[in-house]
Order: sequence, then structure tokens, then C-alpha cells
Amino acid sequence: GEDGCLLDASGMPVMMPWEAQLMEAHALEFAKHCTGGAVLNVGFGCGYIDGFLQKHCRPSQHFIIEAHGDVLSKVDAAGWPSKPGVRILRGKWQDMLGGLPSQSLDAIFYDTHDEGVQEFLVVAQEAKRLLRSSPSGSPGLFSYFNGFEFTNLYRHVAYCGGVAKCLTEHVGFGTATFRRIGVDFQNTDWRSWKAKGLRYWNFGAYFLPLLYLTQPPQEPSSSSEGDASHEEHRTLITAKGDGAVVSHLGRQSDLATWMVQGIERAIQEHES
Repeated sequence: GEDGCLLDASGMPVMMPWEAQLMEAHALEFAKHCTGGAVLNVGFGCGYIDGFLQKHCRPSQHFIIEAHGDVLSKVDAAGWPSKPGVRILRGKWQDMLGGLPSQSLDAIFYDTHDEGVQEFLVVAQEAKRLLRSSPSGSPGLFSYFNGFEFTNLYRHVAYCGGVAKCLTEHVGFGTATFRRIGVDFQNTDWRSWKAKGLRYWNFGAYFLPLLYLTQPPQEPSSSSEGDASHEEHRTLITAKGDGAVVSHLGRQSDLATWMVQGIERAIQEHES
């Protein structure tokens, strides 16, 4: 769009410029544990996360899965296929993830448009298979754009807790942590997208998810310069599993329903 938004076929925004700060926060977290390693991004979008991964992580291998033809044209026009270590996987993640070898990646980011809990859980299980511990000893790291609930702060936090419980107890991640960071909306039209009147992201915080294969390493004692803009940056939720993969998860839809119903029950109990 003219204002820098990425639009879907119906003319609604898929990604907005203010979200770049969130993508950089994700990349900075990745840089703490997998600089110089192998990373995968599922969903190119505007290219924010991939640009920040290149800047902060300097990956030796950088895989990008993208299926949308118009987006791929922009990927090519921007010269991404010729960047060192970058490999563009052209197609749906459902067709691409299975072709990547197990324990071959240090970090994975997931952000696609118009997919729900069921698809997210499939990606999480694949991430568990694909991730490895880095040579430096850092555990594999999975993260995603945390947009399950963006209209109500309490519900947003409830979804964080539901995801943490599900991915540690049922998928087999060792630790799930959500970091609360402040979001700067200055000089951006973030509450009302004028062309469609869309109200989006109704609170000034973002809860950044970090899913580790095992116990994460101790945090660095001092913040990097790149973190300075995120003054609110603290652990909100931490869940720990035993790191064992559950042998039988049942049907994917059943697990998705279990997670959503549990979250909704908690919300109803809180509001009653």
C-alpha cells in the first residue's frame, strides 16, 4: 500500500510499518544465541525480520519460505537470492518443512497470514524436529509473531500461558518464556488504518515468545545498544517441561481445540 502496509487480496493489511520494531526485537533475541548459525524464517512478508536477522545474527545459512507470487517478486527484486547464505524456498511451508533435515537449524521464526492455532501447532512440532543445540551450547530457539489476540491485554496474556503449557507439555520444548517489551507507536497511525477503518493492536506492549529445546543460557549481564529502545523488557511467563517428546499427540485438531478451550475457560473464570 501507499503507506507501507502489505495488503492481502481483500485489501486488508497483512503487515504494517510499526511492526518493524517487533521484528527487530525478535532478531536481537536470536542474536544472543545463534549468531553465525543456521536460521529459518517462515513467511517473508515485508522482509523486516529477514533484514534484521541479516543485520544482527549474520547467519551462515538463512532459509526463507515464501509462497505468495507477488511477495516472491519483491524478494527477487530486492536481491535476496544472491545474498550470501540465503536460500529461498518457494512454496507453502506445508510442502517445504518436510524436506529440511532434522536437527539442522539453530533458530526458527514463524509469521504467516491468516493461519490459526492448528497450523501453528504443526509448525511448532516441525520446529522441534528441525532445531539443534548450537556448537556454543545454546539450545535451539523457536519464536513467532505473537498475534493470537491483539484486542484485549488479558486475553493476549492468557494465550501466552496456553501456548507455554501446550508447547512444553505436549510438543516437548524444554522452556517457554515470554518477554514483555514496550511498543512505541509515536508518529504511526497504529490504531486506525484510514483506508479500511481497521483497529489493530489496542495496547502498548508486546509479549515476545522464546521457545527453547532445553534450558536457555543465562542472560547477558548488560543490554546491547540495540535493546535501548525497548525499555520495558522483562520476563512475563516461564514454563518448563522435561524436554521429552510426547509419543502420541492425537489428531492435530484435538490438540488445537484443547489449547483454545483451556484458554477460554481461564478467561471466563477470570471475567465471572
